[in-house]
Amino acid sequence: MRKLASVLILVLSLFLNGTAQQDLTLYELRAAPQSHSLNPSKLPLCTGYLLLPGISGAYTSINSEGFTYADAFQLNSDKTIDIKLNDAIEKMKDLNNISFDFKAPIFGVGFRMGAGFASFGIETKGSSRFTIPKTLAEFIWLGNADEKFLGKRANFDGLGIDLMQYTAIAFGYARDFNEKWTFGIKAKYLSGQAFLRTTKSSIGISTNSENYAITLDGQLQIQSAGVAGLVIDSLLNFNGFNFSDIGNQLTNAGSGNHGGAIDLGATYRINEKISFNASVIDLGFINWAASAVTKTSKPTSYTYDGIAITDIASGKDETESIIGSLDTLFKSIEFDEKQESFTTTLPIKIYAGGNYRILPKTDLSIITYNELYNGRFKTSLRFGVTQRVRNFLMATLNYSVYGNSAANIGAGFTINAGPVQLYTVTDNVIAFMLPKKSKNFHLRIGINLTFGNNFSQN
Repeated sequence: MRKLASVLILVLSLFLNGTAQQDLTLYELRAAPQSHSLNPSKLPLCTGYLLLPGISGAYTSINSEGFTYADAFQLNSDKTIDIKLNDAIEKMKDLNNISFDFKAPIFGVGFRMGAGFASFGIETKGSSRFTIPKTLAEFIWLGNADEKFLGKRANFDGLGIDLMQYTAIAFGYARDFNEKWTFGIKAKYLSGQAFLRTTKSSIGISTNSENYAITLDGQLQIQSAGVAGLVIDSLLNFNGFNFSDIGNQLTNAGSGNHGGAIDLGATYRINEKISFNASVIDLGFINWAASAVTKTSKPTSYTYDGIAITDIASGKDETESIIGSLDTLFKSIEFDEKQESFTTTLPIKIYAGGNYRILPKTDLSIITYNELYNGRFKTSLRFGVTQRVRNFLMATLNYSVYGNSAANIGAGFTINAGPVQLYTVTDNVIAFMLPKKSKNFHLRIGINLTFGNNFSQN
């Protein structure tokens, strides 16, 4: 049983190691046009740019608040592995978020207009957040017969998922109003493709101290829409897909979900050396109408007494008994449905920071990143240095504290050969060197086309 628990915890640790982050390094890499998306007032250091699908790259970010692989497993010199799951689980919070974000540009263009800069872009975005209670990891590892759970209720309240995917079409404009102030705004139309959220989760398992019978109780509420709504409805209603018309089903589910958002940014320059900046990103909403449904389960209580003597005599093994019981459990869960549209907000991102130019081509910077979403608030802090080399190279290096981890070294660079620009950005180089000890993974890489580069701008 402990071997099985170790495998389950290993899978959990891989999730905890492998899944969103916030572009702390890109924020100061203004030679890359993508940095303009984090603060509309930070004008790109070129007269124009072009982003193309595929070659202009993509963004992947993974973040965990739990433990790392190295916290749980230690490889010895004799090739044996020590399991340290007790210590690893102790490092978890009561509720632990595991996040995965991705972005991919479909098309983008920007160009100077006198003292201003106009931009247009189409981008697809996706995010998923899993919430895992510490009690669940303890229950898997220790087992239901441990004194922590025997005769008591193991509380898994808060267990859930939050998934969203949408496409954004954005129009932006920024302008230097005078030598001191630059303001920027970006308006976005949003088209939602998929949404799934556990809006209520009260689940528990009780173990009878006399006969060890296991009772599962609880209640769930799930909101889903788009492609996710189609899938969830099919799974929970046991009706399957109509594969002869699945293309139209997916197309209809992934359209009809409309929304909007704005990005705001401002930069204030005290003098040629010192400046401050701030931005609010993704202040908006999506109304989910296609395949939108809210499912609320009726209170459920199911008891598994174990495998019966008659089943053993007939040759039925424990696996068959468990599978049969799970099938009975799932079919006994009933949902009340409310098929109507609902509206959700986007994760609101707030950047604020300052720059100090210590040399003509060298900047020191500090920024704080804050995220507000679904009632939860997260914050991060980053210190960095950025170096410009004529108009063909920009590089940045920083240290940050984010994602319940203080071991994050970020780095990024752009290299220009005429209009062709190669860029690479990560918030955590350590994740590539020591993946088993890292909680955060982040990468941007691609090729842009930039014209009229001028890295001497403030």
